[in-house]
Amino acid sequence: MGEISRRSALTSGSLALVAAVAGAEKAAAQTSPAAPSDLQQVYKAIPQMGRLREDVLFGDVWKQPELNTRDRSLVTCAVLAALGRDDELALNLTRAAANGVTADEIRGLAVQVAFYAGWPAGLAVGKAALPILQKDAKK
Repeated sequence: MGEISRRSALTSGSLALVAAVAGAEKAAAQTSPAAPSDLQQVYKAIPQMGRLREDVLFGDVWKQPELNTRDRSLVTCAVLAALGRDDELALNLTRAAANGVTADEIRGLAVQVAFYAGWPAGLAVGKAALPILQKDAKK
């Protein structure tokens, strides 16, 4: 398989995984040339980062069998909260909910993170999860 065909196959596979992890709408937005996001602009300016994201992160790491997508999402959210990556945390909490993490589990995540990574980190989970938690409260 030639390099272009290999990249095309990897990109197709990783976009399918992005769709599964983030939802089809988010996957389309990430590849839509109509309105490039900041991340799209970064990946265009630094193509190697985009390739690593597609080939390694979505093409390999998220496909490892040891953790299912739901659990991987929960772990990712905990790490992002502990590191203070609030923008990415909000995005990944939405992905986690789409991957089956419940509002109660997100509440538990906030408390767990608060004690292991610090109260502000736990509050950051709560703030980032407010849309999910408020939607759940209306049920």
